[in-house]
Amino acid sequence: METKPLVLVAEDDSSNYRYLEVLLRKQFSVLWAQDGEIAVQMALENDVKMIFMDNKMPKMTGLKALVEIKKIKPTLPIIMQTAFAFDGDKEEAMAMGADGYLTKPIMSRDLKEVIAQFFGEL
Repeated sequence: METKPLVLVAEDDSSNYRYLEVLLRKQFSVLWAQDGEIAVQMALENDVKMIFMDNKMPKMTGLKALVEIKKIKPTLPIIMQTAFAFDGDKEEAMAMGADGYLTKPIMSRDLKEVIAQFFGEL
């Protein structure tokens, strides 16, 4: 039996998580971290193939979690997501090591395009 690649969704809003989980679950097994600290822990303890990281989360921001994860897993694709579409946010995230950036509300075609960059067409 073929196992699905494991992805981590770091998102403190349950409705945003559920939306992403519905879009991802056909091709991926999905883990959920509800804050930045848990995201770092889960990313380091699991064989995660990609992370979708909310920028604004409790305990540790997505950007801080991104930096911490990249220190240990520098090639792990991390896609930042935010409801605040300021140009400076995207540039800052990319400069800190993000591999992609999605603006909420996330459209399924945008999500598929980002996934295809790393996994090809699934």
